[in-house]
Amino acid sequence: MLVSTVFAFIGLSCSCILILALIVFAIVDLKSVNRVTIRLVTGVAISDLLNHTSSILGLGTKKYLGTPYCESLAAVITLDRHLYAFTNIAISYHLYRAIVMLKKPSFKAELIVWSVLLVVIASFMIVYHFLGVFNGTKNKKSCNPGSNNPAITKTVFGLIGFFNLLAIASGVYATITCHRSLDRWIETYSDKQFADPSEQARFKAVKLKATKRSFLYPLSAVITLSSEVVLCAWMVVGNPPLIMFTINSNMMGFKGILTLIAFCMDQAVWGSAKATYKKLSDIKLQSV
Repeated sequence: MLVSTVFAFIGLSCSCILILALIVFAIVDLKSVNRVTIRLVTGVAISDLLNHTSSILGLGTKKYLGTPYCESLAAVITLDRHLYAFTNIAISYHLYRAIVMLKKPSFKAELIVWSVLLVVIASFMIVYHFLGVFNGTKNKKSCNPGSNNPAITKTVFGLIGFFNLLAIASGVYATITCHRSLDRWIETYSDKQFADPSEQARFKAVKLKATKRSFLYPLSAVITLSSEVVLCAWMVVGNPPLIMFTINSNMMGFKGILTLIAFCMDQAVWGSAKATYKKLSDIKLQSV
């Protein structure tokens, strides 16, 4: 488990860096975070932070079983699993909505999606609480979600695996269908921006490159969630071998790392970073 712990600390550091960058962007110039995927990745970053923090705090917690601390930790672990899956589904939906459906991104549409997402997650968390998913102690070796009723535990992990599978499927589907529609989307989009053909060509090249990198977010979820889908499915039908838990723990450690890599490769992020640096430089010059 040493390797997974190292990955968890690295992932935690990456999540903190990403969240700090988003906070700085928003404080200096709120317009620098006006791109939908950048705002949505905030949810992924928060989920990563919760995941890595709970993974580290969950080490050697068998002695805390049955305590409020253990219940809280199990609730946080359950929350981050749902938040990560549903936020990645939301990112895939927004990419599909903008590129395939040719719908202009809007704060209203984003707010509706976020509201639905939070209501759904909150509903599941409330149901889990009353089913005793957070305070179960039977057959537990650490503060993980699980009820004293094996059927309920299997159902919960079945749902987690299903939501993760939806996140993977939506990411793959959005990536394939959006790439097929990129030419139609960029033609429609560029016609509204420039009348000059040469300017349109330059704009298309830059915009296509930036847009293609947006798919790194849902595709990173495909990498990190695949092992958890297998583990959850295995837990529903039987007892997974220890190696499956080890593999999944290692992959969970990559969440924050892959999210930060995708964030750093996003050209919109570099545009926001340049705008933030320029504004800070202007403020410094004015104060001299």
